[in-house]
Amino acid sequence: MRGLRWSDVDLDAGTLTVVRQITRTNDHIEWKGEPKTRPSRRSLILPRVCVEQLAEHRTRQTGERAEAAVWIDRAWVDRDLVWPSEAGMPLPSSNLRRMLRRQCAAAGIREVTFHTLRHSAATLLLAQGVPSAVILDVLGHQDVRMLRRYQHVTDSLRQDAADAIDRKLYGRTFCQHLSPRTDPGA
Repeated sequence: MRGLRWSDVDLDAGTLTVVRQITRTNDHIEWKGEPKTRPSRRSLILPRVCVEQLAEHRTRQTGERAEAAVWIDRAWVDRDLVWPSEAGMPLPSSNLRRMLRRQCAAAGIREVTFHTLRHSAATLLLAQGVPSAVILDVLGHQDVRMLRRYQHVTDSLRQDAADAIDRKLYGRTFCQHLSPRTDPGA
């Protein structure tokens, strides 16, 4: 996320290409490099809501850059970053974590981490019936065993499983089976 550049995002096509990452070494020097594994280097098709939010962010960012040139005593360094600091540098990880905490508070949900969001995405895709191979691709993994770490079975998924058996055996779900009878003898 910190290394994502606008040149990696095609809002018209609705895609995002993962080609680099920014990390810190032990002596706190940032470096850019390719993601760790081949599956991590990938193109993603974005949901419409992401494309719309990124388009709004880009418009906002263009205005912020113009303002920054006026009140910041140092020049804006355009690194084409989607989420830069006020001077155009990569955002420190701590700033991103603070931003996420504020977003969670504003949404009235418990505080989560970016890694937790990966688990949530994998679980939501599972709940929607997305094939495992596609979920692996979206997450940037190649081993299906990784899904066990990321996907979590929810009560609604358990209910879906029970309903599937009811539909197969009775032609209707349990809830439909318990509907009040219209039998006059009941």
